[in-house]
Amino acid sequence: MKRARKKFYALLLGSGVALLVAYHLSFAKGMTQVSEFQRLSRMEEETWQVEKDLAHWQARNAQLNEVLGNSNKAGFEENLLNMVGLFCEAQRMDVEQFSEPEIGYQNGYRIETISVRVRGSFHQLLSLLHHMEEDFRSGRIVSLDFEKELDYKRRKEELYLKLYVQNIKPVEDEA
Repeated sequence: MKRARKKFYALLLGSGVALLVAYHLSFAKGMTQVSEFQRLSRMEEETWQVEKDLAHWQARNAQLNEVLGNSNKAGFEENLLNMVGLFCEAQRMDVEQFSEPEIGYQNGYRIETISVRVRGSFHQLLSLLHHMEEDFRSGRIVSLDFEKELDYKRRKEELYLKLYVQNIKPVEDEA
C-alpha cells in the first residue's frame, strides 16, 4: 500500500509538472495572443472613431470656410496667386500672366477682377479649372478662354487658359 501511495503521489506530481509544461508551451502563447488581439481590436475601434471625428470636423471646417469665404486674413490676390502658383508648380505648368486686380464699385459692392493666363496641356488646364471651382473660396471664376498659339521659336502649338476671377464684397467690409 505504501508503494501504491508513492506511485500515486509521483503520478500526481508528474501530472502537475506535465500540466505546467503544457500550459507554458501552448496555453500561455494562446492567452498572450488573445490578449494582444483584444488590445489591437480596441485600438482599431479607437482609430475608427478618431477617423470618424476627423471627417466630421473637416466637413464642419469646410462648411465654415464656405460661409466665411471672404473673411480670410490674406487678400484675394494673394490667395489666388498661392492657389494657382502651387497647383501649376505641382503639375509643371507655366503661369504666363497674372494681372493686377481691376477694382470697380457698383451698388455698394467692391468688385476685384484678376486675369490669369496659364500654359499647359488640355488635361492639366481642366484639372486646374476643377481645382479652382472646388477649392478656391476667396472668389469665383466668371469667365475663361482657351487659346491655341504657335510658338515660333520651337515651332510648336501651345495651349493657354485665360481665367477671369472675381471677388465681390460689400463696401462696408473694407472699413
